[in-house]
Amino acid sequence: MVQKYFTQLVKKTQLTETVWFLKFSLINPSVLDFVAGQFMVLKPNENTSRSYSILNPDFKKDYVDFVVHLVPDGIASNYFRDLKEGDRVEFMGPAGVFTLRDTTREKIFLATGTGVAPIWSMLASHYKKIKDNIHPDDSKFTIFWGIEYKRDTYLVNWFDDLASQWQNLNYRVCLSRETDFSDLPPYYLSGRVNSNLIEFLHGDKERLVVDAEKAKQFDYYICGGREVVESLRQFVAGLGVPKEQIYFERF
Repeated sequence: MVQKYFTQLVKKTQLTETVWFLKFSLINPSVLDFVAGQFMVLKPNENTSRSYSILNPDFKKDYVDFVVHLVPDGIASNYFRDLKEGDRVEFMGPAGVFTLRDTTREKIFLATGTGVAPIWSMLASHYKKIKDNIHPDDSKFTIFWGIEYKRDTYLVNWFDDLASQWQNLNYRVCLSRETDFSDLPPYYLSGRVNSNLIEFLHGDKERLVVDAEKAKQFDYYICGGREVVESLRQFVAGLGVPKEQIYFERF
């Protein structure tokens, strides 16, 4: 149920030049009941609202984490820049239907930038259910996370740790502008998300085509900036994937 939450900023950490990690403790209500993949809404002023995907898994209910991308002179970005640990912040939420569906198909996640946040929440939440024997470990999960340079990465150690425990989880970081791949682990790939997806599906990476029957074997979850998500959504649909197998969230 969407409602007002009063919170307090307890941790603010810069992850990259433009991305920050923010942790808020819950004051009232003191528990956040949400489903992994949902978001909260911030109103930095009376005329502006911004949605931020929840980063923490849904079994962690006494705080809320975000990773936020700050842009020059953005209204919400300036609000977050000025926030100090101890400051109180009001959110509305949780909201959204970008959540993990319980199907038997393998799942592919296509994220760009901070669109990785709800995907992390989904995966960490789902793995907890597997460990607790609430859900069978019966499906493979593959992530393609698109960013520009190695220096733009964050949370990679989280995925490293989760993948080391969960054999059905694979992730790939697609660096679209990086030129030096020396000494990088093999999950760092050159190029954009769409071309690396085609290669994963054993298609033609140059012409960006793949056998439709192969593409339809998966469910697709897409999250990131509005224009990029729409482009990826159309791209996946163009591979012959039914719209019922494509789930997306746009910032």
